[in-house]
Amino acid sequence: MGDVGGGAAPELVVDLIAREDITCEATRNGALHCAHAPAGMADLHERLRQGVAPCTC
Repeated sequence: MGDVGGGAAPELVVDLIAREDITCEATRNGALHCAHAPAGMADLHERLRQGVAPCTC
């Protein structure tokens, strides 16, 4: 997919969900907080613990 900058990632995800007919409850509000490695996931959990970013992990 390459580098997605400038805030284009959420739109890419929504388009992917539609194109692949993925069953989910996606909404177009808020922000995506994603992790691609265990260290990133640990950061998301810490942010959740601090109440910085909502997470449904």
